[in-house]
Amino acid sequence: MKKVIAMALCAVLLLCLFSACSGKESNTPTPPAETSPEILEDKTTVVGAEKQEDAKYQESITIICDNTQMAVLDPASPQGGGQGSLMNFNCIHDTLVENDNGTLIPCLALKWDVEDSQHYTLYLRDDIYFHNGEKFTADDVAFTIEHAKAAKGGQAFNRLSVVDTVEVIDDTTIKITLNRPNNDFLYYLYSPVCSILNREACEKDPEKGPWIGTGAWIVEKFVSNEYSELKVNENYWGEIPVTKKLRFIKVAEEATRYMMLMNGEADVAFGCSPADFDSIRSNPEFNLYTYVICNAGFVGFNMTDPLMQDINFRKAVACLLNRSDIIKGTRYGYGAAPTSGAFWGYTTPYKNEDLPLQDYDVELAKEYLEKSKYNGETVELCAWIPEFKTICQILQAELMNLGVKAEVFETDQAGFMAHCKFDDNKSQIVCTSGGWTGYPSSTAPFFTKGSTSNVASYVNPEITELLNTAVSTKDEAERERCYKEVQRLAYEDCVYVPVMHIQHGVGAAKNVGGVILTEENTHDLSHVFKIIS
Repeated sequence: MKKVIAMALCAVLLLCLFSACSGKESNTPTPPAETSPEILEDKTTVVGAEKQEDAKYQESITIICDNTQMAVLDPASPQGGGQGSLMNFNCIHDTLVENDNGTLIPCLALKWDVEDSQHYTLYLRDDIYFHNGEKFTADDVAFTIEHAKAAKGGQAFNRLSVVDTVEVIDDTTIKITLNRPNNDFLYYLYSPVCSILNREACEKDPEKGPWIGTGAWIVEKFVSNEYSELKVNENYWGEIPVTKKLRFIKVAEEATRYMMLMNGEADVAFGCSPADFDSIRSNPEFNLYTYVICNAGFVGFNMTDPLMQDINFRKAVACLLNRSDIIKGTRYGYGAAPTSGAFWGYTTPYKNEDLPLQDYDVELAKEYLEKSKYNGETVELCAWIPEFKTICQILQAELMNLGVKAEVFETDQAGFMAHCKFDDNKSQIVCTSGGWTGYPSSTAPFFTKGSTSNVASYVNPEITELLNTAVSTKDEAERERCYKEVQRLAYEDCVYVPVMHIQHGVGAAKNVGGVILTEENTHDLSHVFKIIS
C-alpha cells in the first residue's frame, strides 16, 4: 500500500471504512489468476485531500501516533507490534506482497506459484536496492524469515513460524516449505511485521541494521518511545513521495495531542479523544476520520489457575460485563458492542452469529457464583492498555458488589506479556484486545501452545485440529464449518469473553492527503502530503 491510487474521500468516515487500494507502480505485473488466493473482506481507505497539478507541498510533516508503543524499529521484535512502530515499518520497508483491498498484488515478489498449499515459490524483483546500497536478493528473504523465527513472542514469529524450510534457488527465486498446508500463508506476508530486512546490515549491527529497508523513507534519527525522523529516499524504486521529511512522535496525553494538532505542531494526530471530536469536526481547518478496528477487546481467564478452571466462576464473571457502561466508561466511549458471543474479529470472515451474547445479569451471576469454588480469596484482574484498565476497574466493582474480593494489577506491555506468559502464567483474569485481521486463521494464536497471544494458557485439542483443517482445506464450506465450530467450542468453555470493538479517531489538517487507514491498525503514511498553495 505504498502508492495511492487516484482517489480521495472528502466526507468523514463513519464507523467502518470504505474500500480503496494502492500499488507500487502502475505497470507492475499481476500474477496469473491461478496463483492468487481467495479474496478477503479486508478494508482500507485513502483519506484526505487530492493531489493537485502544480500544487506546492509542505516539505516536512509531523504525525502523532498516540501513546502506543514505538519502542523499536525491528519488525520481528516482540516490542515492534505497536501502532507507532508499524507506521514506521510501512515507510522504511517493503513487503513481498501487498493487500489491495482483499486481493494480493505484487510488491517485492513479482509473482508466485503455490503447490498443495504447503510449497510456495516466489519470484522476486531484480531492480531493488536497500538504503545501504545492497541489492535485494532472495537471501534477504531467507534471512528475514530466520530472524522472525528466532524472535519468539513477536507478531512476525506468529506469522512466519509456520515455515519449515527455505531454499534460495537463485537471487530472484526462493522456495518456502511450510510445516503443514496453509492457504492463508501469502496473506501473512503483507503485514508490516513481515517487512524484508537486509542480512548484511542486520548481522553487522543487530540494533540499527533492521532500520535499513527498501522503502520510500530512510531513518535519520530514532529515540525509543519518543520519536523518529525520516528523510525521503530519492532513489526509491517506486513513486517518490512529494514530502521530504516525516516525524513520528509518541504523545501519551489526549489533551496534548489535540492542542498540538490545533496549533499546527502536528499535521496528523492518531488517538484523538471522543471529547474533542465535535471541536475537530466543526473546525473548517481540520478533518476527522473514525474507524472501528478489526480487533476485539475481551476478558480472558487463566486456565492454569485453580479458581479460573471453574466454569461456574467464569460464567459468573461473564454475567457481570455491563458492556453499555463499559463502553461509556472507557476513553474510547464510542466503541462498538459485539454482535454475538463469538470470540472473533469485528469483520473477520466466518463469524458465528448464532452464539448469543451473554447479557448483563447480576442475579444469574449470583447463581453461578454460588455453584462455584470461590471461597473468599482475592481475585486479580490484569491489564496494560488504558481503556482495559478501566474495564478492570468496572469489573472489579461488580465483583466486589457480589462479595468477591478483587484487585487490579496495572502494568505496561512488557510487564503484561511477562505476567501472562504461556508457560509461566501468573494472571487470573485479563482484560486486553486481540490481533485479528482479514484472514480467519489469525485467531489461531489465541489457542496455540506457547503463543504470547494465548493469555488464557488455553489449549483444546479439538480446536487445534479444527484450526489445522480450516487453514489447509480449499473447500470454503469446510473452512466455514471449522471456524464456526472453533468459536462454538470456545464459547461453551467460556474462556475468552468478547467485550467491545474499539473505534479510533484521527484528526488531520484540511489539506493533508495520502493517509491510508486500515481496519487492522497498520496505517500507511508513506505517501502522506500537505498542500500549502
